[in-house]
Amino acid sequence: TIVQISGSDRDMYALTSVGTVWAWGGEAQGALGNGTSGSGYESTPVQVTFPAGVSIASLPSPMPQKTGMAIDTSGNAWGWGAGGSGDLCSTAVNKKVPQMIIAPQLKGVVTLASGQNNHAIYYTSTGQLYACGDNNAGQLGNGTLTSSISPVQVIGLPAEKVTSVQTSWEDSGALMADGTYWDWGYNKAGELGDGSTSVSDVPVHVSLPAAVDA
Repeated sequence: TIVQISGSDRDMYALTSVGTVWAWGGEAQGALGNGTSGSGYESTPVQVTFPAGVSIASLPSPMPQKTGMAIDTSGNAWGWGAGGSGDLCSTAVNKKVPQMIIAPQLKGVVTLASGQNNHAIYYTSTGQLYACGDNNAGQLGNGTLTSSISPVQVIGLPAEKVTSVQTSWEDSGALMADGTYWDWGYNKAGELGDGSTSVSDVPVHVSLPAAVDA
């Protein structure tokens, strides 16, 4: 049984009830996670090759360009495909098969994740939000415009549990347990919803007419 569908810019992923993941779309930079890489496409699903014994619990949505992501039943985050911008959170090298993200901040504690363009964010069971990858518009949310291949902590969120995370082009967001939504990063077209068109390298509160009921 298929329990979840997710995707990136040119690939789609399906999670089954037994914890396996299947992929289809572009092979570029190893995004299918089955050991292949090239300019071709797979028009029928192929199984993503995780190590024996690994069972996947959820798929982040969306995922960075040419990059796959997954969270296993032990709370570990996995990534494969394009790594040149650091969105695999541990290396700048492309990976044709999944690798566990072994950064101590994330190992065994990831509950939510999302990625887009060339960055990713991860929320942990300890209540912290981390990000890695490109940061030219402040999408890592750590108060700088410096990119990072290792996780950096997002700062400036209220002392509430994060219930959902989202990403878009050079932009990240978090929905809090109190129903407030916060966004940071690219804002040239007013994407942050704070009445300005200036990028923000820390979260800003989106002024919505009511609390978000997720």
